[in-house]
Amino acid sequence: MIGKGVLIPFVVIAGLVAVACRPVTDGAPLAEPSGGVVASASTQTRSGRHVGLAFDTCHAPTTGQMAVWRTSSPYGGVGIYIGGRNAACPPQTNPQLNAAWVQTVAGSGWRLLPLWVGRQAPCSAGSGAKISTNTFFASLQGIEEADDAADSAASFAIGPAVAVGPGSPIYFDMEHYPPSPSCSAAVRSFINAWVNRLHERGYQAGFYSSGSSGVTDMVATAIFGLPYSLPDDLWFAHWNDVASAYGNQYVPENLWVCHRHHQYMGGHNETWGSVTLNIDSNASDGAVAQIGFERNQTWPLLSKCRV
Repeated sequence: MIGKGVLIPFVVIAGLVAVACRPVTDGAPLAEPSGGVVASASTQTRSGRHVGLAFDTCHAPTTGQMAVWRTSSPYGGVGIYIGGRNAACPPQTNPQLNAAWVQTVAGSGWRLLPLWVGRQAPCSAGSGAKISTNTFFASLQGIEEADDAADSAASFAIGPAVAVGPGSPIYFDMEHYPPSPSCSAAVRSFINAWVNRLHERGYQAGFYSSGSSGVTDMVATAIFGLPYSLPDDLWFAHWNDVASAYGNQYVPENLWVCHRHHQYMGGHNETWGSVTLNIDSNASDGAVAQIGFERNQTWPLLSKCRV
């Protein structure tokens, strides 16, 4: 959907939060800003987690456009589509998106969220490749997608696990579907295999979906202790125009703390520093790609966590 650009008020606090985190339960009292998230002052000196605003867009902007937005916009993270058989904007149609782009953009301070658009739920709309309704074959497909995604991430210089911490996340983009016992079972089997295989390959496993479909299924898996592996980070789409990763009806506060992103606004134009992009907007408190270097950064910081 196309809408008006929006400027979100934010607080700039020096640094980000380190990869390891815990809920805020001790230390000095923290101010409670509007929106119900706790503002904390923590420092992150390496890639691994982004707390603040992020955007995603179909085709990666040029490095020049990213440089302008880096200094003029409130955004600090960007979602990039690294491939997948159902990707509407595969890297082949975006030749500027390559390892050099990743290194340049990350080197200027952006935090990257890699997205993979593979097979979709068997009950989803559209004619693209679908997950099998047979849970055994759905698991095999999840393994295949994870291998393809890991290979693609490596080609963009997005690294797997290293000695200093967990590997980069790759977020599987599962578009909306109408949940049902058979469809949800197939999705859970597929994502279970996606998670386990990415871990074997040294990556964290992320999952993006709408609040009312894939996210609802993952939350139910967690609450009821169903025998499936859960994604490390959850990225939920709920276009309520509330720029917070917390206080959402679809994800309980005690689940995926420090490991979540909320897509709060769908496609709309925003202009910063004379550069206009069509983007989705997100509020992040979760994992981002590791690009192999350390930086001290200054970002908006709204989080329920301390290091």
